[in-house]
Amino acid sequence: MQPFLYRVAQTFLNEYGDGIRSYSFVFPNRRAGLFFQRYLSALTDKPLFSPEILTINECFTSVSRLQTADWLSNLFSLYRIFQQQGKTDETFDTFVFWGEMLLSDFDEVDKYRVDARQLFTNVTELRELDRLFNVFSENQIEAIRSFWSNFVPVPEGKTQENFMATWKILYPVYEQFHAELIAEGLATDGMICREVTDRLIRREDPEEWEGKQFVFVGFNALNPCEKELMLQLQKRNMADFYWDYESPELREAENPASLFFANNIHVFPSKLKVPQEYIPFAQKEITLTAVPSTVGQTRRVYEILDQLYPTGTADESWTKTAVVLPDEGLLMPLLHTIPQQIEKINVTMGYPLQVTPVAGFMEHLFELQRRKRDFQGR
Repeated sequence: MQPFLYRVAQTFLNEYGDGIRSYSFVFPNRRAGLFFQRYLSALTDKPLFSPEILTINECFTSVSRLQTADWLSNLFSLYRIFQQQGKTDETFDTFVFWGEMLLSDFDEVDKYRVDARQLFTNVTELRELDRLFNVFSENQIEAIRSFWSNFVPVPEGKTQENFMATWKILYPVYEQFHAELIAEGLATDGMICREVTDRLIRREDPEEWEGKQFVFVGFNALNPCEKELMLQLQKRNMADFYWDYESPELREAENPASLFFANNIHVFPSKLKVPQEYIPFAQKEITLTAVPSTVGQTRRVYEILDQLYPTGTADESWTKTAVVLPDEGLLMPLLHTIPQQIEKINVTMGYPLQVTPVAGFMEHLFELQRRKRDFQGR
């Protein structure tokens, strides 16, 4: 059975041959693009100019008038703006936790093309908040208070007041944060997506895309910016689409995983027919192994991989194997237990900064600074 990306590459090579280089292939992430290029090279026995390979974010940024801002710089800027708008002396340490949440939320607001003023405008009187709270049960009220006590640490009895104070300034913070970034020619990913789609809706066709043909491959749950981008390119006859919905389970209306199937297939049909291949779920073999500890799971992974790909394995068939971890903290123990004969590893997950040696060093350094004494012992 050949992978979906392999069959897409094969279909385009059979249809267009060397002309495939005139297409721009857009994928949800960089990993899919790398494997697509690998399959292209495996399918041809002669030199071939590679088509343009883009992630969806690169597709947006390639024509944006703004540059992507650094996440950490955004966090410091947001902290300063929050202090100004909220007239608060909250420390950066306490702000970081939910400041990252705000950055993510602001990014989602832009990607989903939401009216920020309407979104962040809410009840402004405490008695109205009390009225809303009264429709909940005691357990629900306790859950809400628990959430906000973690979101903005406050003394007992101040949850509602801090909820209102924080909510009131969210839109001014959002507005000032965006204004400062744009003044510097910078933007978040969400801002760039929104800016590009707004220009396309206004029929401002980017010069960089003149004469291009885009092929969107392997998408599923589209946010409004991505969907609008595809719609606008489709209207201009500049786009083609290929969806990995071959499994019957993904086509069942009762299956939540099929939520986007019917709409995507109908709105964005494919111009070429890609041969379908899939293994029925009933024919798949699933083995469950009980392991008493989390680190023990990584040792078991070593045993499985060593059995599948013993020493002396000639090909690189291990690239077709995926190891899915339930916890990011297991990444480093797993990497230290990968069999030596497996030479290439593609890591597609994040790793918490707080568990790195650098973070531990910085904590000790700050603690040393806090406990410092001068030479007179004061």
